[in-house]
Amino acid sequence: MHFGFISFCFSSSTTLFAKVRRIIRCVTCLRWAAGTILLFCCVACQSSPEQEEKTSGNISGQGPLLILQRAATAYDQPSGQPIAALQKGDKVVLTSETSQRLYPQTTKKDTLLEPFLRVILPDQEPAWIYANPADFVLPTKDTLQWQWHNRLQSVFSAGEFTLYEQIWEQWDNARQAGLQLLTFQAIRTLRNQLEIALRNYPLLPEQQYEGLFPGTLAYQDVTGPGWWIDFNQWAERCANIPGADAELALFQFYQKEIYPPDGIEYHFHSWDFPVNLQQKHSLLGRNIHFNLLLQTEQLTQQYPFLQTECEQIKDLLLHDISASGTTYWEDWPAVELELDTILNTTNWSILSKEDLATIRHRRQTLALPKMQELYLGKRNK
Repeated sequence: MHFGFISFCFSSSTTLFAKVRRIIRCVTCLRWAAGTILLFCCVACQSSPEQEEKTSGNISGQGPLLILQRAATAYDQPSGQPIAALQKGDKVVLTSETSQRLYPQTTKKDTLLEPFLRVILPDQEPAWIYANPADFVLPTKDTLQWQWHNRLQSVFSAGEFTLYEQIWEQWDNARQAGLQLLTFQAIRTLRNQLEIALRNYPLLPEQQYEGLFPGTLAYQDVTGPGWWIDFNQWAERCANIPGADAELALFQFYQKEIYPPDGIEYHFHSWDFPVNLQQKHSLLGRNIHFNLLLQTEQLTQQYPFLQTECEQIKDLLLHDISASGTTYWEDWPAVELELDTILNTTNWSILSKEDLATIRHRRQTLALPKMQELYLGKRNK
């Protein structure tokens, strides 16, 4: 199942205009295969139940028709007051508007989690109807596809939803070096947004979340649904694309070094020792951090195209080394030795002076006996 509706076309003149509510993040990259400038805009906006309903869209013009398969109720606003009783066979005109949140409902057969759709009634009055797929003659045989099309329009901004559609079109059709990394980064951004957006909603059956993002695996935990990135799929994909050497090297780095041995994101990195799904200890002191920093630096030197992605990996490593709340599996002598190895290595390009100052400060802090007692040697406690 997937949801690609709009052709995916990147060029030096392509710009994605999004109606921004909070954050617009634009990433400008060098097109590796063709050597032309590529503009890819990732829109990262957050929706909340408190936001006003969407007011864009033409509610007076002709739009797609939706035919009632059984009686339903029209409301003055999402989950508002009933204003009309619709009968089987009635036709309503869809607008481009959905409610700004999803609404759980329970029927005799299903637990639903759908938005309200704004429509034009047969008497030309605007109204809202709940997007229960059983109420309508659907334009597709794939009911789940129709549901997620509505759900994503509700929880994503207009720009995010357009980007989501483009991602699927690219995944299905494009085999072009340079675009794979951009697609991956866009998927990760939208995945993160959707996980946050769905966190406060009741869970649906797990199969409802499968196939929503390409190159990922769906799962559920106590926080809600999520999608792990499967780097095996990404590496295999790039291995079959001429000129995608940079992206292949990056995805193999994720696959073999950052998330071994399965090459799947899961909850923890190679430098974490997991206690449970919520707790972990850093493995600083085993030279994992130092070796990964070296490899990240080599990747950026060999493939400047990967600079932004490698900076993100470096930030994750630096956070694990230096965050105030980090606890460590190894004892102080092993941790001290790896920190000194990092600090005594000259001519870092991936680590800035500020990064090295942060690591140095953490080393000075951990040298205090009381800090060692609290934060280090968790293997023996």
